[in-house]
Amino acid sequence: MIKYLLSLLFCLSITGIAFCQKSDTTILYYSYRHGVVKRVSSLADADYFRMILPPDAGDYHRNVREFYKNGKVKLITKLSTDYLVSDFDHFDGDFISFYPGGKKLSIAHYTEGVIDGLEYRFYPNGHVYYTVKHQAMDRRILYWECYDTLGNQICNAGTGRFIDHIENHGYPDIMMEGKVVNGYAEGEWNGRSATMFNFRFSAQYKKGKLISASGYDNLGNSYPFKNEIERENYRRGTVQFIEEVRQNIKLPRDTNGKKISIDDFHLRFIVEKDGHVSHPSILETKDTVLRKAVIAAMKKCDYWSTGKILGIPVRAEVIVPLASINRDRISTYSGLRILSMIWYFDRVLTDEEL
Repeated sequence: MIKYLLSLLFCLSITGIAFCQKSDTTILYYSYRHGVVKRVSSLADADYFRMILPPDAGDYHRNVREFYKNGKVKLITKLSTDYLVSDFDHFDGDFISFYPGGKKLSIAHYTEGVIDGLEYRFYPNGHVYYTVKHQAMDRRILYWECYDTLGNQICNAGTGRFIDHIENHGYPDIMMEGKVVNGYAEGEWNGRSATMFNFRFSAQYKKGKLISASGYDNLGNSYPFKNEIERENYRRGTVQFIEEVRQNIKLPRDTNGKKISIDDFHLRFIVEKDGHVSHPSILETKDTVLRKAVIAAMKKCDYWSTGKILGIPVRAEVIVPLASINRDRISTYSGLRILSMIWYFDRVLTDEEL
């Protein structure tokens, strides 16, 4: 199965070179900061770039190639034409990704934007890391095969021990290890935050369901939790927050007596561990009067729930637009996901950061 996918996707990458000569190729640039992907305007500001190429003969899917700035291939897959200019990765077809050094990172198959079937992961040295089964359109995942860093198989056909690496964009990755029976987590699992904080946790599972779990901060304090990661959230959601801030702003006027437009501005602030909002600023202007108006409006919208890692409260930086939002665009689940990826930026801060 792996050899078949590698051969197929290699052929796709070769045929894609010829497509690059056509005028209907789209090139998009992206940066990757603090685990968050963001569209940028030029290659100079980018960490990698995406080429969206015309479909193969008889196919309606666009071909996608991504490249690191060092020229190495980052990924090869296909994209639904409906999402040509969207930052929402609505992949549809065979998928292969690579580490910056050129070794393969993962192999999977996407159906309508979600992984369908087997997903293969590899260590940076090219050795197999694990295989998981995605079922019911990604709503159920079975742990299937796993190998340690020495190449020893520790899980086979859903039974054994499994080392899981959970990527949380903008939040620390989670490493966890435990027993697997018939593809499901069973008994005690232990883990930690992999990229910052050095938080630890222990959890009890039964047939894949979490029974109980506790996280431990650097002082050893215990925090029960149900979800490894809980992002900061406004009481009625981000869209409602933007609308309420706009409603409460008493906008200053320009020299012609017209209210200043804030549609092109973005609001940056910190959600503290107690949910209080601090350090508000507007990224595109230093207008003191406008800043005071925005701060006054935000004081009426200070109802955030704090972000948590393994049950432990953390501080988070948030950037949202001040533009008026057309709710017709977010009338579907996909629309909400597109909105969050285009407009919403958040990341965890250490205690030393602002």
